[in-house]
Order: sequence, then C-alpha cells, then structure tokens
Amino acid sequence: MPNSWERGRPARNGPQAHRCSSGRDARAPRFMTGTWFRLCRVGGAGGRAGKPAYHGDALWAGRAGRATQRSARSTWARGRDRDVLAAPWFRGGTETGGQPGKPPSSAVPYVARGRGSAMTRDPRYDVLFEPVAIGPVTAPNRFYQVPHCTGMGYDYPRTLNRLREINAEGGWGVVCTEFCSIHPSALSNRQCTLWDEDDVAMLADMVERVHRHGALAGVQLWYGGYSNYNTLTRELPLGPHSVPVWHGPGQTQAMTRADIRRLRHWHREAARRAKRAGFDVVYVYAAHGYLPAQFLSPVLNQRTDEYGGSFENRARLIRELLEETKDAVGDTCAVALRFAVDNLDAALGIACDGEGRDLVELVAEEPDLWDVNIANFQSDALPSRFAGE
Repeated sequence: MPNSWERGRPARNGPQAHRCSSGRDARAPRFMTGTWFRLCRVGGAGGRAGKPAYHGDALWAGRAGRATQRSARSTWARGRDRDVLAAPWFRGGTETGGQPGKPPSSAVPYVARGRGSAMTRDPRYDVLFEPVAIGPVTAPNRFYQVPHCTGMGYDYPRTLNRLREINAEGGWGVVCTEFCSIHPSALSNRQCTLWDEDDVAMLADMVERVHRHGALAGVQLWYGGYSNYNTLTRELPLGPHSVPVWHGPGQTQAMTRADIRRLRHWHREAARRAKRAGFDVVYVYAAHGYLPAQFLSPVLNQRTDEYGGSFENRARLIRELLEETKDAVGDTCAVALRFAVDNLDAALGIACDGEGRDLVELVAEEPDLWDVNIANFQSDALPSRFAGE
C-alpha cells in the first residue's frame, strides 16, 4: 500500500511547506526500494510523487517531517532515476562524463541508505563498482548475491521473482535463485524447480526482471541425494547408497550406473532449460552435503565401481557435471561451481588441507566462477544463537 508521502500532492509554498495534501508530514518511506530509499516530492519545482523535486538549485527531500536541502548539481541528482545506483555512470553510461561502470571522479556524491546527508565514497572501494568478466558474461560490478533460500519457492513464485528484482534494482551486479531442483525425485520444502517448460516460463520472468536493472541472473541446479524425502512428489530419492534421509521418514535408493547416467541427463537438460530461460550463470552445486558432495566424501561413498574408492573416482561425478553443463550452455552462459572446500566435519572426510584442496586443483580450470565456502549446512545457515561459531 502506498504511504501518504507517496500518494499526496505537496503544498507549493516554498521550502518551508513540507506537508503533503493529506495533512501528514512528508517523511522518508516506511519501506526500502532495494537497499535505498526514495525521496519525497516536496517544494515547488514539479516532478511526481515518489520522485525528487527541484527548487532552484536545491533538491528538497522530505525526511522525518522536515525538508532537507541537497545540491541539484550532483551527478546523481541530474540522473533521471531516483537513486545513485541507477545513475548512468553506474550502469555503464557515459552521458555524465564517466567511463563505463565508473563515476566521473573518485569522490562521487550519493545519499547514504536511510540518511539525508551527501557523502563521498573512499576511492579504495572503487574496484567494487567496476565491471568484472565471468567467463562469457560481464557483471556490472562486484556485488554478488549468491544463491539463498527464501521459503517461497513454488508456492509464491511471482513474489519470489519480485524479491530478486528488488535485489537487482538495489544495485547487485549478479542475482541468483535459491537451490533449484532438476527432477521430481529431489524436492525440498518450498524451493524453485526447473523440471519442464512451465518452470522455464516462470524463471524467465525472474530473469527479465533482473535484466531490466542491468544485473546478471544466475540459477543453482540442485539434486539433494539423501537430504530430502519428497513428501510432495513421493518419488524415491537417489543416493550413492541406500541410507535414511536427513529429515523425516524415508530411505534413498542406491544408484546404479544407469541411475547415474539418468542423473547426468537430468542435470544437462536442466542446464539447457536454464539457458532457454535466459540465465547468465548456471551452477553445479557440490556444497552443503548434497549429492555431488556425497559422492566425493570417502565416508558417505563406499561404492566399489568407477564412482567410488580413489579420490579421482569419487570426484568423477562433479567433473562430469561440470563438463556436461559447459557443453549444454555453450559459450553464452558462465558455469559456476559451488563447493564446500571444508565441511567443518572431520567425519565426512573433506577438509581444506586435504581432499577439499585436491578437488580445487583437479578441476581448477573447468568452472568460470568458483563459489567456495567453508561450512556445513548448519554452520552456514543458522545464526550464532542456535549454532556455535
């Protein structure tokens, strides 16, 4: 619902008149657009609700019931959009005299989040705002929203798409989905899916929204193994062995060689669907104890075929998924590998000074981007109130 500051027309009695026509004081918004607030239209220089208005050489921004003067000569103030992140130089334009992705000078005025004072950015941080190549694509800056869960997934897909758009609107250079199921035999609670063309259409909406603000869109392809019990689809989850699932009732079905070939096919087809949806970055997900990590673990993988035993055999599935994903998306998408180089759990046998490092060396040149963490799922997802640091 729009607030009164957004829908009311301001009085036109000069800078001291900062009450909207509804009779309420003009205030900063009660919600954020991305990570930045919008300026209330006050003063007598025109404009429309929710956009800055000009009063001579000053920009008047309603905040906490008072009008605050801003210099209208600032680069960001001359821009057509409502915040610094949409300024032409930030998105790569040159109409204000800057180079693509760079401000015209190292001291760039901007409005700090939720505050009313003009500030300058320390030039040491300029590199964060420079474009960076990720394989065949280029991110507009170094702000990268990694894949993360929301609890919305297939129940609230349009709301989730809008959330990702807000991240892009707020200035993130890359915006990713949460973990995205590649097949009905792997489904957690309320997550994204990429099973068919209906999913392609829904995720294409997210991609279009993210691209609208100049950011790249990424998708994290996922198969859980014994981490999920599929209460919605009722299909048996597949794993290196037949073991109880992590949460709830159920048992995985041990994968045969034919099952592994089917899994690779599912993953490859999901990568192709991701490409059709327009994604710029496609993930192979081998972190947080999910299926590729289960195959890598010398504890969880006790197979005696070509996918078990030696380190090279246990790493075979990850390497195949990387190679086949790159082949599926061609030279139009970047391929990322999300990998827990250390699970912080000696019982799983993957550590940064052991086989975690060995995998990085084994497939170092395969991914266009390494998304590396040092954590098991509990350490990565829970606050310190519920899990030790």
